Amino acid sequence: MKGVDQMGLYFEKEDKEILNEAVTPLQVVEYLGLPGQKIGPNISILCPASDHNDHSYGNCVVYDQGRKCRCFACQRSFTPLSILIEVGHYSFYEAMCILASMAHMEDRFESTGRVRKKRKELPKLDNMEKKLIGIADFPKIQMAKGVLPGRDEKKRTFRDASGDYIWYESVTNPWVELARDDPETLNWMIQGKCEEKMTQLGLIRKNLDDSEQNEIGAFIEAVLQNCHLTNEKPRMTEYVIELEKQLLKIYHRFGGSLSGKEMGATFLKIIHPHYNSMKKGIRMDSFFSMNIFLCR
Repeated sequence: MKGVDQMGLYFEKEDKEILNEAVTPLQVVEYLGLPGQKIGPNISILCPASDHNDHSYGNCVVYDQGRKCRCFACQRSFTPLSILIEVGHYSFYEAMCILASMAHMEDRFESTGRVRKKRKELPKLDNMEKKLIGIADFPKIQMAKGVLPGRDEKKRTFRDASGDYIWYESVTNPWVELARDDPETLNWMIQGKCEEKMTQLGLIRKNLDDSEQNEIGAFIEAVLQNCHLTNEKPRMTEYVIELEKQLLKIYHRFGGSLSGKEMGATFLKIIHPHYNSMKKGIRMDSFFSMNIFLCR
């Protein structure tokens, strides 16, 4: 078992969630040097649960690019923290210190004596809200570092469609780093993402109202006919309005100052002189989302 340098870190209740998001189960598996077997893009390890006494690879799988770990035999899921405690036999505090070190976040949890300077409580986005405004909802991303002539067991690689071996490394999601290091800029960027999505939705709503006079309207009609929901256009409008309300709540939670009415006025100023040119560039994925919503 690896030793832990007692760094005098101080943890609060919410820090458990923060560190479990900042480090992946796969990183902990590699840190502990646990044996495993490749199963396609995933890795199987022996179940971390001490009362399972697992001896068969294939029961417990680290999947979703290393972000999740679940034993399908005992039906339990494991976080980075629980793997360290169950398999590494570390105490809760020791495991938290290890995760802080792995995430390079020791400075965030340093304390003087037993009292740590209180951090400003930041607003949080749940996964559905992240998807709504269009930001990644996972703590790590895979960054390509280069192309290799063949497989290198010392590096993480995958083989692309052309047969090349791509060398990649897991890096912290830039959104996670921004939340940690520059929350004011993060708030400003989230406000901007909300404004961008609300402008898109406002344009969609206008096309719904004028559907008989433009190409996008024809696409909407085709979607409704495909789903046998030709009378459901009002429902689509209600759905768009509900998304706009959700975006406005996120916008205000992260410091936005404009009211819904002011946002609407801003939207009209944007689209009125350039409506015909803007509608050609509207993203169609929003329509496909509504297609799924209506047809389910």
